[in-house]
Amino acid sequence: MKHLLFFLIFSLVISVSASQQDTIVLQNNVTQTVSNERESYFFTKDDIPIQQVLLQNFLLKKDINLAYITGWLWVKLVIKNDSDSEDFVLHTSDGHISGLYLYKPSSHGYIMTPPKQHHSEDGREIYNRLPSFYLQLKKGEAQTYYLKINAVNEIVNFSYVIQEQTYFIEFIQTDYLIVGLYFG
Repeated sequence: MKHLLFFLIFSLVISVSASQQDTIVLQNNVTQTVSNERESYFFTKDDIPIQQVLLQNFLLKKDINLAYITGWLWVKLVIKNDSDSEDFVLHTSDGHISGLYLYKPSSHGYIMTPPKQHHSEDGREIYNRLPSFYLQLKKGEAQTYYLKINAVNEIVNFSYVIQEQTYFIEFIQTDYLIVGLYFG
């Protein structure tokens, strides 16, 4: 009986930690969170609908070729909010890829959004040189997002950064100030 109880507790701990391994957790007092290879990938030469993508087997970064690919790369991101903030921005660590689309979960399935940062205070859509996506997650909520990348003979090997919205806006303003000073 004692061995059975130990085995049951051990199995529970292993299954909980295994399910948390691919989850990107947003925490308080952290200005940015990097995916750190918690995302998974699926590659196809053809553009397929999200309904088919949801049925595919996604692989870890180390198990997929990301060098000079042409086609559609899908990235699965499971994000959990353990912070007090609810407004975040997802962007890549490299801004040279132009064909990025994010599929966000909704009550009607997944909805595709193009790369832009939606300003939640007044509804404006702000475009910038970094492809970015507005995310809204309540405290304790976890959502699965799918990033679709149109790669044309590209090396798609970068990290994904999630920042609290205020920090992202400050980051972009500083970035534009540096670019303006350089070219000014």
